[in-house]
Amino acid sequence: MGGIWGRLTGRAIVQETPVIVGEVSGRAYTAEQITNLFKGNSNDIYKFIYRGMTGSEGGSGALFLADEAAYAATYAKNGYSVATFQIPAQNFQYMVSEGFIRTQMGMHGTTKGLEYVISNPVVKEAILKVARIK
Repeated sequence: MGGIWGRLTGRAIVQETPVIVGEVSGRAYTAEQITNLFKGNSNDIYKFIYRGMTGSEGGSGALFLADEAAYAATYAKNGYSVATFQIPAQNFQYMVSEGFIRTQMGMHGTTKGLEYVISNPVVKEAILKVARIK
Protein backbone atom coordinates (compact mmCIF):
# COMPACT_ATOMS: atom_id res chain seq x y z
CA MET A 1 0.00 0.00 0.00
CA GLY A 2 2.98 2.33 0.49
CA GLY A 3 4.08 1.85 -3.16
CA ILE A 4 3.55 4.85 -5.42
CA TRP A 5 1.84 7.03 -2.78
CA GLY A 6 4.69 6.46 -0.34
CA ARG A 7 7.25 7.32 -2.98
CA LEU A 8 5.30 10.42 -4.08
CA THR A 9 4.93 11.80 -0.57
CA GLY A 10 8.33 10.67 0.63
CA ARG A 11 6.65 8.87 3.53
CA ALA A 12 6.28 5.20 4.19
CA ILE A 13 2.70 4.14 4.66
CA VAL A 14 2.30 1.49 7.31
CA GLN A 15 -0.41 -1.05 6.77
CA GLU A 16 -1.90 -2.20 10.07
CA THR A 17 -1.61 -5.90 10.78
CA PRO A 18 -4.82 -7.83 11.56
CA VAL A 19 -4.99 -8.53 15.28
CA ILE A 20 -8.27 -10.40 15.77
CA VAL A 21 -10.26 -12.99 13.84
CA GLY A 22 -14.04 -13.27 13.86
CA GLU A 23 -15.23 -16.59 15.26
CA VAL A 24 -18.06 -16.93 12.75
CA SER A 25 -16.67 -15.48 9.53
CA GLY A 26 -12.99 -16.21 10.07
CA ARG A 27 -12.33 -12.68 8.79
CA ALA A 28 -9.26 -10.89 10.15
CA TYR A 29 -9.71 -7.40 11.61
CA THR A 30 -7.28 -4.66 12.54
CA ALA A 31 -7.59 -2.65 15.76
CA GLU A 32 -8.68 0.35 13.67
CA GLN A 33 -11.49 -1.63 12.05
CA ILE A 34 -12.74 -2.77 15.45
CA THR A 35 -12.60 0.82 16.78
CA ASN A 36 -14.57 2.01 13.76
CA LEU A 37 -17.36 -0.47 14.54
CA PHE A 38 -18.01 1.49 17.75
CA LYS A 39 -18.28 4.76 15.84
CA GLY A 40 -21.26 5.83 13.82
CA ASN A 41 -22.85 8.78 12.11
CA SER A 42 -25.99 10.87 12.56
CA ASN A 43 -28.08 8.45 10.48
CA ASP A 44 -27.38 5.41 12.67
CA ILE A 45 -29.73 3.95 15.24
CA TYR A 46 -27.76 3.41 18.43
CA LYS A 47 -27.84 0.76 21.09
CA PHE A 48 -26.97 2.01 24.55
CA ILE A 49 -25.08 -0.21 26.95
CA TYR A 50 -23.96 0.58 30.47
CA ARG A 51 -21.05 -0.03 32.80
CA GLY A 52 -21.05 0.34 36.56
CA MET A 53 -17.64 2.00 36.75
CA THR A 54 -15.09 0.66 39.22
CA GLY A 55 -11.80 2.26 38.21
CA SER A 56 -10.44 -1.06 36.96
CA GLU A 57 -11.73 -0.79 33.40
CA GLY A 58 -8.22 -0.64 31.90
CA GLY A 59 -7.08 -3.81 33.69
CA SER A 60 -6.42 -7.16 32.10
CA GLY A 61 -9.78 -8.78 32.89
CA ALA A 62 -12.92 -8.89 30.79
CA LEU A 63 -15.10 -5.80 30.48
CA PHE A 64 -18.66 -6.39 31.68
CA LEU A 65 -21.39 -4.13 30.35
CA ALA A 66 -25.13 -4.27 30.98
CA ASP A 67 -28.32 -3.83 29.01
CA GLU A 68 -29.91 -1.66 31.74
CA ALA A 69 -28.44 1.26 33.67
CA ALA A 70 -30.06 0.15 36.95
CA TYR A 71 -28.40 -3.27 36.75
CA ALA A 72 -25.04 -1.73 35.85
CA ALA A 73 -25.34 0.58 38.88
CA THR A 74 -25.19 -2.43 41.20
CA TYR A 75 -21.57 -2.91 40.09
CA ALA A 76 -20.39 0.71 40.51
CA LYS A 77 -17.89 1.18 43.33
CA ASN A 78 -14.99 3.32 44.53
CA GLY A 79 -17.10 6.47 44.14
CA TYR A 80 -17.78 5.89 40.45
CA SER A 81 -21.18 5.91 38.77
CA VAL A 82 -22.66 4.39 35.61
CA ALA A 83 -21.14 5.19 32.21
CA THR A 84 -23.22 4.98 29.06
CA PHE A 85 -21.69 3.53 25.91
CA GLN A 86 -23.33 3.80 22.53
CA ILE A 87 -22.70 1.75 19.44
CA PRO A 88 -24.56 1.64 16.14
CA ALA A 89 -27.16 -1.11 16.71
CA GLN A 90 -26.27 -2.90 13.46
CA ASN A 91 -22.58 -2.98 14.40
CA PHE A 92 -23.43 -4.23 17.89
CA GLN A 93 -25.34 -7.18 16.43
CA TYR A 94 -22.49 -7.84 14.03
CA MET A 95 -19.98 -7.91 16.91
CA VAL A 96 -22.19 -10.33 18.85
CA SER A 97 -22.52 -12.61 15.81
CA GLU A 98 -18.74 -12.53 15.24
CA GLY A 99 -18.13 -13.54 18.87
CA PHE A 100 -16.47 -10.27 19.92
CA ILE A 101 -19.25 -9.55 22.42
CA ARG A 102 -20.76 -12.41 24.42
CA THR A 103 -24.18 -12.12 26.05
CA GLN A 104 -25.24 -13.82 29.27
CA MET A 105 -27.75 -13.48 32.05
CA GLY A 106 -26.03 -12.27 35.18
CA MET A 107 -26.89 -11.79 38.81
CA HIS A 108 -25.35 -9.31 41.20
CA GLY A 109 -26.72 -9.52 44.71
CA THR A 110 -30.42 -10.08 44.17
CA THR A 111 -30.58 -8.18 40.88
CA LYS A 112 -30.64 -10.03 37.56
CA GLY A 113 -29.73 -8.51 34.22
CA LEU A 114 -28.46 -9.10 30.72
CA GLU A 115 -24.69 -8.68 30.53
CA TYR A 116 -22.36 -8.12 27.60
CA VAL A 117 -18.89 -9.53 28.11
CA ILE A 118 -15.89 -8.32 26.12
CA SER A 119 -12.89 -10.55 26.76
CA ASN A 120 -10.69 -9.80 23.78
CA PRO A 121 -8.20 -7.05 24.72
CA VAL A 122 -8.37 -5.44 21.25
CA VAL A 123 -12.15 -5.09 21.38
CA LYS A 124 -12.00 -3.95 25.01
CA GLU A 125 -9.40 -1.29 24.14
CA ALA A 126 -11.54 -0.11 21.23
CA ILE A 127 -14.64 0.50 23.34
CA LEU A 128 -12.65 2.21 26.08
CA LYS A 129 -10.93 4.39 23.49
CA VAL A 130 -14.18 5.42 21.84
CA ALA A 131 -15.75 6.07 25.25
CA ARG A 132 -12.54 7.86 26.34
CA ILE A 133 -12.28 5.76 29.49
CA LYS A 134 -9.03 4.30 30.75
